[in-house]
Amino acid sequence: MAIGWTLLMNSAPLIVEGARELMKTINKKKEQKPEGQTKITDLHTKMSSLEKRFNEMLNYDESQSTLIEKLAEQNSQMLLEMKRLRGLVITALSIAGISIIISIALNVF
Repeated sequence: MAIGWTLLMNSAPLIVEGARELMKTINKKKEQKPEGQTKITDLHTKMSSLEKRFNEMLNYDESQSTLIEKLAEQNSQMLLEMKRLRGLVITALSIAGISIIISIALNVF
């Protein structure tokens, strides 16, 4: 599945925030422990955090897709309504024009 540029740009703030949080966590861990003492539980915690962010981004993508679908449907309905209104305006103008012609014809003769 290809990732669209719009999704990537919309998700960029989440990605940046996640990266910042990850860097803060890494820097704190480096200060607390000598290098090479990373525990498996720490890696598991980081992985869980990244999975949570990823799932949030997927949910965001799904909600955006639903929103775009609804907007497209509303746009389609609006276009159909505009066509219907155009037909009504043409009919009303035609009736008005015919009425004017008949009115002029009756007054002339």
